[in-house]
Amino acid sequence: MIIGEKRLTINSPGAQRVETVRRFFRPPVAGLILGRQDMFKRIANGFKIRKESRKLENWFSVTWDEEYIYRNVSPPGKDPWSDNFKWADIESICFEATDYMYSDDLYFFTTERPEGLVIPTEASGGSELWKLVIEKNLFDAELAIQAVTSREGFFCWPERQHRC
Repeated sequence: MIIGEKRLTINSPGAQRVETVRRFFRPPVAGLILGRQDMFKRIANGFKIRKESRKLENWFSVTWDEEYIYRNVSPPGKDPWSDNFKWADIESICFEATDYMYSDDLYFFTTERPEGLVIPTEASGGSELWKLVIEKNLFDAELAIQAVTSREGFFCWPERQHRC
């Protein structure tokens, strides 16, 4: 809705022009609605960013070479850390199957760290590491199929007497 017009004369070097400026009426309620929509967009975007930062693949990564497996972890709001362990030091590996709400985990028990080191399969490089573990025959392939198709459970190779 137009509530008025005003003619302005604009002088510039060598030219003069006339422009019509129209003022539009915007009901005060419209500003509130637009403000709320913007606020809701910002809140939704904040939740999306927070959700993305919580994804394991965004802050937990695993890499490896011929001799070592490396864990690089930068959890949101906490100090980052990293460590590594040797392939040759692995004594056994366990796969913990969980429901769809959580990541399945790989536990590596080594001669240096008998309490185990955990690597979530949803970490960046986690599922690729699991595939490599099976290819290197560090975990029984049939037991691996049983583990990944289970809703929950703890599967170790070679079998362990206790749960970590």
